Amino acid sequence: MKNLLLLLCLFSLVRLSAQSEGIVKGTITDMEMGGEPMMFAQVSLEDTAWHTETNFHGNFELPHIIPGSYVLKIESLGYETLTVSVEVTANNIVQVEKGLHAKTISLEDVPVTTLHKSTAFTGQ
Repeated sequence: MKNLLLLLCLFSLVRLSAQSEGIVKGTITDMEMGGEPMMFAQVSLEDTAWHTETNFHGNFELPHIIPGSYVLKIESLGYETLTVSVEVTANNIVQVEKGLHAKTISLEDVPVTTLHKSTAFTGQ
């Protein structure tokens, strides 16, 4: 009987702690492709261990987030990194809908020189 009571108390504590968490979820799009879903973009809460990737539809979800203020970081190779401030509250979902723009890369001119060695052709 003691074990059953202890188990019920533990289960209640777990349920109470789970109810005090929030969720950050949303959709990331590719602005260079007219708002198409951005697949495999990295989404994370800065300075935490919470991170994920967007799926084939550009959707992501970070569950079980402790309430507080965070900076959501969204990045993908070849695109500008985007940061968004989010406020997570208990038992609520923070919805984020953002688009990434391609990163502009400018290269400097590179001089190209060649060396040509002349050879005589004798025709034989």
